[in-house]
Amino acid sequence: MKIGFFLENNKAGGMDTFVKNLLNNWPSKNDELVLFSNHNHPGLKYLKRYFRDIKNVKIKTYKFLDINSTKKNNSIFYKIIKYLNNILTFNKRINYFTIIFKKIKIDRMFIIQGGYPGGQSGTASIFAWSKLSKKKPWFNFHNFAIKRKKIDLFRKYIDYKIKNKISGFVSVSKSCTKSIDIRKDFKNLPKKTIYNGLEISPTLNKNNNKKIINLLMLGVYEERKGHDFLFKSLMLLNKNYTNFECNIYGDGTIKEINDVLNKIPPVLKNKIKLNKHTSNIDLIISKSDILLVPSQELESFGYSALEAMSFKKPIVSTNCGGLPEVINNNETGYIVDKNDKKKFAQKILFLIKNIKKRNKMGIMGHKRYKNFFLSSVMAEKYSNLIKK
Repeated sequence: MKIGFFLENNKAGGMDTFVKNLLNNWPSKNDELVLFSNHNHPGLKYLKRYFRDIKNVKIKTYKFLDINSTKKNNSIFYKIIKYLNNILTFNKRINYFTIIFKKIKIDRMFIIQGGYPGGQSGTASIFAWSKLSKKKPWFNFHNFAIKRKKIDLFRKYIDYKIKNKISGFVSVSKSCTKSIDIRKDFKNLPKKTIYNGLEISPTLNKNNNKKIINLLMLGVYEERKGHDFLFKSLMLLNKNYTNFECNIYGDGTIKEINDVLNKIPPVLKNKIKLNKHTSNIDLIISKSDILLVPSQELESFGYSALEAMSFKKPIVSTNCGGLPEVINNNETGYIVDKNDKKKFAQKILFLIKNIKKRNKMGIMGHKRYKNFFLSSVMAEKYSNLIKK
């Protein structure tokens, strides 16, 4: 069977980890897997490198230049122009993907998006696919669905049409799956939750031999990830314990990274280091002591928490989104209210001072990872879903 995975993404990170683990652990090696990706996806080079020698996985890039693909602008005038452009180019976009799908001849299709409604290309691909196949695709979304504005008549029309063109929705946590209920048109469609899975590399666990505590945060440089919350928490930590460093890795534009950089308090400038996204994240996690997840909103799952658990690292996290479904509070890490900077700092300090607790949480986290979040289990569930 030839199965397509239509990816639209503007940041390197968790969705690439998902795609990598899903396709690499697909249960049937006789299936031909085709990944469609936008040509300007920042994580595309990592995916190409990873799948280079995997025979049953092919990557096909598509290029449909959007009005917002050059420079971000938040003015009302720009938003109006962008909205009108989306309407005027929608049929052209459908025809573009219809031609692509005709050439490649796919048997089944997943539409993979960051959230719902996702991008215009993802939406258009559903319409294009429906022109060629009676097998409806599954819409796989990795972040929370957003409420449709009442004045958005175009999107209302799209939702009305899509409900008859897809098999249903599948997402990565119960809280994220439930968010699609905000779109009333889809109340009768099937909704599934399949937790993300992970396959760790053969990298050996490494202990931090330095006397300094190595704190780690992984996530894109967006406001929702809680960098400001983290810095305020580390300020509180610094009053009681100073021998630490915090490395942050993630994808982002120059402006996004500079915005985060400018929020770092002067007293912490030499303790916090901002780094770009890297594909060699396993080694970085293995050398860390504690993973920090300060997310403030739109955190559907928390792949970084799962990656930490796979390397026996304890976690201090907020209670945002799907994180409590991944982390067992007081067992594999600590979960605190997303507004409680003081408690976040206290839990970090407690783990710094209690190495036995760190190790125990790491062991319990690894056990939970192996019991519930293996990529082979995830891939099996997606395979069963698409082949029904």
